[in-house]
Amino acid sequence: MDATLKAAWIGAVAGFVLWFFSWLWTLWTDRRARNRIRTMISIEIQDNLVSLRAFCAAVEERVNLSEASPLANMQRGDALGAIPLPTFGHRIWETLTSSIPVGLNENEIKDVHCFHSQLDELIRLKGISHDPRSQWHREVGRVINCLLEKGNPIDVDSSPR
Repeated sequence: MDATLKAAWIGAVAGFVLWFFSWLWTLWTDRRARNRIRTMISIEIQDNLVSLRAFCAAVEERVNLSEASPLANMQRGDALGAIPLPTFGHRIWETLTSSIPVGLNENEIKDVHCFHSQLDELIRLKGISHDPRSQWHREVGRVINCLLEKGNPIDVDSSPR
């Protein structure tokens, strides 16, 4: 084998090895970015859920009557109207809009969007008239229960598909 052919083979192998390690590096950095995006969005959701649970606890502290009493629902409605909602965070979700497809799969995007929409709906409902004869407090309770039952839609330990 002459020297030119040897040099071409060495160059081709070196180029392939360099490409392979570059490809691995890209995969590794993409995975790190994906995990960081997921973690940031998950932390924001978790903070919102903690605030919502604290709000619910404050409401329940104001209900002095037993659940069997029909006046307990009135007390709960009064407490829902009197206690201000916490300020929910949407900043991370809104600022990472261009990166969200990298970090979340399609179903997670829909679930997180639904979570934030329900928070917005809760704020809207809370601003409606607090007439004791209306059923707004039941609708507020329904939205709160839905948010708390679903919990955090992102499992930080799993990666998107």
